[in-house]
Amino acid sequence: MKQFNALFLTVFAVVFTGVFVGVVAGVPLLSGSLSLTATKYSPYPVEPGAYFDAWFLVQSSGFSVSGVECELLPKYPFSLDASETALRAIPFLDKAQSSLLKYAIRVDELAVAGVNELSFKCRTPSTPWVATELNVTVSAGAALVGVSSVVVSPTQIPPGG
Repeated sequence: MKQFNALFLTVFAVVFTGVFVGVVAGVPLLSGSLSLTATKYSPYPVEPGAYFDAWFLVQSSGFSVSGVECELLPKYPFSLDASETALRAIPFLDKAQSSLLKYAIRVDELAVAGVNELSFKCRTPSTPWVATELNVTVSAGAALVGVSSVVVSPTQIPPGG
């Protein structure tokens, strides 16, 4: 019985000390969870060969979180230029705080009209990836009309005619 009491007191002291040190150091004790929203994209619809902007809202759900990593996963017909980073870091989100991430995305010139999915995911060091999808409408693009020649009949048009 004495061994059980000693073990219990040791475990309690270690846990209490860890909690106290964590609170004093400002370290979040609970990893919390993330809520993701594919907010919007502009312009609507997007056109082949053009760029569009997409916004994603990352929000902590109830607890403070630190070390949040988010990644945009573009697949055909979408891509990111070398100057645009797919992986972004959010150092800290307080409880119920949010961060809005904006991406500039290229649409392939040969993209077919229709709806395409754009994937976005986030995680913390202690939680698995959480993902959301954004449905993006690609238009058929502007039709180009070329005039190769003009034929006028009769060749002479009378005045006022």
